[in-house]
Amino acid sequence: MGDAHLDDEGLRRLIDVGRSVVSELDLELVLERVLDVAQELTGARYAALGILDERRQELERFLTRGIDAETHRTIGDLPRGHGILGVLIKDPRPLRLPDVGEHPRSYGFRSAIRRCTASWACRS
Repeated sequence: MGDAHLDDEGLRRLIDVGRSVVSELDLELVLERVLDVAQELTGARYAALGILDERRQELERFLTRGIDAETHRTIGDLPRGHGILGVLIKDPRPLRLPDVGEHPRSYGFRSAIRRCTASWACRS
């Protein structure tokens, strides 16, 4: 993952996507679009989006991009909001991690995902 700043083309793309997302009525399509664009604009191999439950205390859903079915099986149960995701639920500020597995609150990452480095995590 390169520089954290978007160039003019990336910013234009982000604005275009924002316009298209707010006009879409199908939630599933909106969520897929958000994942696709996040992956595209950051150049990331993987993208994930956690959806909080009504109480905003744990994840109700966890959607991914770039992870094949075999890797999903290797990972096992998807996150519920412990560890690093729990940090974001309690303190919803962007978090940049050079190596997810090295964070002291890293929880439940199996070897398939421990290879993830240079990740962004955000919650709003």
